[in-house]
Amino acid sequence: MRSFTVLPARVVCLFALSLLAVGGALPALAAEGLEATFTPEGQMTLRLDGAVVMEGPAAGSAPQVRFRDPAAEVGLFGYSGEAAAMETQLTAASFDPATRTALQRFAWGTVARTYDVKPDRLDCTLTVHNASDKTLYFFAAQVLDLRVPAGSAPARVSEATFFGQTIRAKVAESLSGPLVLPLLAGDRALVACSPEAVRHLQLRWNAPPAAKPKTPAGKHGDPAAQKLADQQAQRLGPVEQQEPGEQWTLTVQAGGDHLVWHDRYASRPIAPGASDTYVVSLRAGSADAPLAPAADVCAAYAQAHPMLLQWNDRRPILRTFIGDWFPHHPPVDLAGSKPQGVPVPDDFRKKVLASTDQLIENLKLADAQGMVIWNVEGSMVPSIKYVGDPQSIETMCPEMDALADEYFARIRAAGFHTGICIRPTTLIPAQRPDGSLFWRHSYPRDDNPVDALSRKIQYAKDRWGCTLFYIDTNHNFRMPQTDEERAWWPKAPDGKFKPYRELMSAEQWQELARRHPDILLIPEHSYLLCYTATGPYDQMNMGNIAGAGPTPELVRATWPTAFKCLTGDNPLTKYFPRTVAALAQGDVVMLNSPVEDAGRSLAAARQLAQWHRQPRPKDLADLPAETRLALATDANTEGARRYHAAASLTAGDAPAAPDTLAALLGSEDWLVRKLALDAVHTPQHAALVPQLLAMAAEHRSSLRFAAGEALTRLGPAVLPALSEAARGTDRGLSAAAARALCDMPTPDAFPAALAVLQDPQATSTARGTAAQQLARTAGGERAEELTTALLPLLDDRTLRVNVAAALGSLKDPRIAPALEAALRAEQAQEKPEARFLESLQRALGQQKR
Repeated sequence: MRSFTVLPARVVCLFALSLLAVGGALPALAAEGLEATFTPEGQMTLRLDGAVVMEGPAAGSAPQVRFRDPAAEVGLFGYSGEAAAMETQLTAASFDPATRTALQRFAWGTVARTYDVKPDRLDCTLTVHNASDKTLYFFAAQVLDLRVPAGSAPARVSEATFFGQTIRAKVAESLSGPLVLPLLAGDRALVACSPEAVRHLQLRWNAPPAAKPKTPAGKHGDPAAQKLADQQAQRLGPVEQQEPGEQWTLTVQAGGDHLVWHDRYASRPIAPGASDTYVVSLRAGSADAPLAPAADVCAAYAQAHPMLLQWNDRRPILRTFIGDWFPHHPPVDLAGSKPQGVPVPDDFRKKVLASTDQLIENLKLADAQGMVIWNVEGSMVPSIKYVGDPQSIETMCPEMDALADEYFARIRAAGFHTGICIRPTTLIPAQRPDGSLFWRHSYPRDDNPVDALSRKIQYAKDRWGCTLFYIDTNHNFRMPQTDEERAWWPKAPDGKFKPYRELMSAEQWQELARRHPDILLIPEHSYLLCYTATGPYDQMNMGNIAGAGPTPELVRATWPTAFKCLTGDNPLTKYFPRTVAALAQGDVVMLNSPVEDAGRSLAAARQLAQWHRQPRPKDLADLPAETRLALATDANTEGARRYHAAASLTAGDAPAAPDTLAALLGSEDWLVRKLALDAVHTPQHAALVPQLLAMAAEHRSSLRFAAGEALTRLGPAVLPALSEAARGTDRGLSAAAARALCDMPTPDAFPAALAVLQDPQATSTARGTAAQQLARTAGGERAEELTTALLPLLDDRTLRVNVAAALGSLKDPRIAPALEAALRAEQAQEKPEARFLESLQRALGQQKR
């Protein structure tokens, strides 16, 4: 691998280039590498591996600038006044070839760009001087106009900056994390970066729509550039040299004074008569290691923001939600007094302590480090699911208050950490218009969220010895509280006040970590810099939104001991590769209690993560297939060798033989069976349907979900077999077959599944499964047809609970009246069925949303 020159730590970076190039292969000087040349007149040419990728003036285009009166001050929402008028047209430009400095003059001041050319790298120091009598508060420039091979894209070395948001691989901001943005172009990485670590600076890649070359492909205005391009064309061939490629634009922004995180503003003002300097670096590296060229940038950022969190235990954490069934008490009075004389029912005591014993057993099965209870206060506050205020247990649920000390003491005595869910809000009594009292959350204007969380942490530490804290909804929400605030508070177009709602900052987490260095903070929402003080929360089942996976590469490159707390949820097999990857690099997996399949799937993921860190056996590839199959199915074979033998039989583009997969599916080894299930994907594996159905029907097996997914991949060829199995008398097998029919992504599967739903001879289990699965998989485009089939079944006592639940998720004008009529009829019964009433009420609630 090529070595890369390391950039020394400097102040912030920026530069302006204008790039144009032909596409082609992308691997360091002259014929190979990144090289910049300048003409005496100030024209710059950038070549990558000998191919011209830039031609244009070194001065670049004129930047965007904004000014304000020097007396203006930033407020809660940034500057409230208008920008000051200022002439921004370019008045003069020059270039000094001795220093490679391009100078632009404006009525308001100057912009100087000084270039430093190094092997595989181009640095630019940009100096902005404000000669006006106003404050320059915003600077932005298009810094790179780059044409690269088709299919190029920013490397996803980062992640969403807010749980549930879209991944922003194209943006880096110094207030959030290191300024490193690799653009993958073929087998090369073009890394835009800056060592700025304290003051605001933002880099952004953009792909302009319908971008076109400024000159015909392979033609250049500069004769020297044209000669070199012609030579390169002869070496590489005309097809590669003339490939049109894609255009990507890099922009840099400094300042703006907008709110980024709580009390953190994109502020970088240049006062009248003052200057500011930025540096930006463009570096070439390998697509296989896109962060390697910017290792020094990551190190500089880590030095400016050192890791505070010291938490070496990376074993799983179990989540429990037993508060869902706790009794609830509204406020006694507006002072929040404690209820007096509330007895603890024997059945409640037994249920709580039994759940404690079960939790401890599951903690042992998972070899977990500890647990977090999400709702120790109960879950009955109407405005929010999780209260997040441990002291409120004394007023909201005195029954659990009487048992909580014993509950946590038992878990600690068994050798596990204890934890709770907290929120940066205050729970207060409030009064409705009818005089009744209820609990609501409040964000007191004089209460710092760090102080609020610290009080709750200290209470739980002192009383229950808690060390694990999940922080729910950790963003601030404020509205104007006084007439003075209402006078200046900004309003939305509808006239309502805009809420101040910003994410808690990394600096706030760092302060909490300093106050409580012996705990683990797990915030629901976070960004990269938060890793210095927390183990951020994420969910694998939100992967399409937030890209939930292991701790991102950029974080690990900056803070090697950083980790996230990543929920797998059930089934773990659905997110198995991500779980293995997370465990392999030291992330903490959070699982629901009870642990799925007595911890077998978790144990398998841990084992595989360990094997991924070890070299694979080299001799397996030379062994005959029958020998490898014998090794893969022999319980006496060493575990890693058995797994790799099975993997060698299921890997590759060609489908594995059905007989081979049948033998592997019969193994007692969880990982071997999982490999076989993942390898089932073509119609030629139809003979495996009986085996797959049997596995999908194993209620307690964590592989049942993987078996069901395997069935859906077999396609239309197995529809008759699944339809027949769905009408069988075995409830488990029939339900598994019905589920596979509903999940199969082929047009013929819907009528087959609908026929099972409407078949009175099929088991109620299969029909109920079909009702709910069809509503989930086909309820959008086939809602009308499905509603027509479901409505008559509301009268079927064996199906109506599932049918009501299915109807609740569909959109059809006939549903709500039918549900209301069914609810009235059931309520009128002498002995109404509680489950049916609950299902109807929940479905009606869904219809009203």
